[in-house]
Amino acid sequence: MRLVQDEIRYVSLSMGSGSYIPRDPATVVQSGFGDCKDKALLLTSALARLGVSAQVALADLDHGRALDQHLPALRNFDHAIVKATIGTKAYWLDATNYLQGGDASNFPQPDYGFALPVFGSGELEKMPSPEPKSPTIKVAEEFFFPDKPGGQLTLSVLSTHEGADADYMRSKLASRSVSELSDAYLQYYSKRYPGIESAAKLEIFDNRDGDIINIRESYRLPAQALAANDLAKNFSIKAADLGTDLPTPTTVDRAGPVSLGSPVYRRPA
Repeated sequence: MRLVQDEIRYVSLSMGSGSYIPRDPATVVQSGFGDCKDKALLLTSALARLGVSAQVALADLDHGRALDQHLPALRNFDHAIVKATIGTKAYWLDATNYLQGGDASNFPQPDYGFALPVFGSGELEKMPSPEPKSPTIKVAEEFFFPDKPGGQLTLSVLSTHEGADADYMRSKLASRSVSELSDAYLQYYSKRYPGIESAAKLEIFDNRDGDIINIRESYRLPAQALAANDLAKNFSIKAADLGTDLPTPTTVDRAGPVSLGSPVYRRPA
């Protein structure tokens, strides 16, 4: 799975017959790139060579959760994935999911609602929705206040990303330099604590098999910055901003339901 995801570059080939027909797996390997259906067929072929039952399945990234309410039509699908079966257990694999972590016991399976295996019964199959049992993002902030006048304050931050959030962070780290990410984090804390400085280089620990990424940040707030703006007396401590995945409706007077996407579980500490 990682070989196809990471080593075969994703390039969309949506022209002519390439919009519907995947290229031969040998051609995809030789060229080093392919679109979703190319990569799905290659992964299916590789799994079959290893004795794993697998087939390509059609899905829709935007409207997949409502596919069972649509009339049958080829235009209902915009993505190709893989359904693999080992014993009685089914695995849904997205061959375009670059730098995914985990193994067969814990990797995050895609949740696109419904999918249509091309050699199945002709019926849509409901993909399993994740039910997080523990936080997939945890942010712990430790403040150490000076024990005497004129001392500096230090802040240590440990962010833990697991599962799909670790995959997202891993992809983010691959597209941005460590210094760029460090600057972004420093800007975030500078808005809360003017004058704060980086005290050490950003540390990143990636356990890809476990699909866990830990990021440690270290800061200091000099005595003069702590005294300015009355920070020494009115120091603000608030939960880390963990963001939001809630969608914004496009219609002001919307009366219909809005999909909230997959469940999330995050915790500041």
